[in-house]
Order: sequence, then structure tokens, then C-alpha cells
Amino acid sequence: MEKAVELNPNGANIWHWLGNSYNQNGNYEEAIRCFKKSVELNPNDANNWDWLGYSYSKNQQFKEAKNAYGMALEIDPNNDYYIEQFILNEYNANRK
Repeated sequence: MEKAVELNPNGANIWHWLGNSYNQNGNYEEAIRCFKKSVELNPNDANNWDWLGYSYSKNQQFKEAKNAYGMALEIDPNNDYYIEQFILNEYNANRK
């Protein structure tokens, strides 16, 4: 995937999939970097914002996750999954 980013650094989907691969390996800092780039390149994709929120949440950065999930909901306010993720993040933030 890193080679694909080198070949097409402006491809939002490539950054998204690279972020997913980092998430799968538990490397949330790198996943966050990738999803931030993905939302920079395609800010109207709610799925990218959701994954950014997920990565922040897994990295215990609940405030940042809330903001990212909020952006996903702004784009797609009736998405039940995004609503659930937003609520779950709030629950986890308050458990600390």
C-alpha cells in the first residue's frame, strides 16, 4: 500500500486502505495520519471521518474521535452505525 501512496499521493481511497491496514496491526498513530490525509483529500466522505474517529478512539483520543464522528454524522445524519459509534465513544470517554 505504501508504494500505491507513492504512485498516487492524492488518492483518498489509497490513504483510506493504508489507514485500515495500520488499524488491523494496532498502529493507530499511523492510521490516524492516513485517515487525516484521506479526509483532507475527500472531506465529504463520511466513511473516512468514521474511520478517523475509530482510530482516534482506539488510541484513547476520545475528544478527537468525537469531532471526527460528528463530521461523519454531519455528512450522513441518519446513519445508525455512525450514531452508535458516536455514543460508544462518549461511553468510553466517560469510563476513563
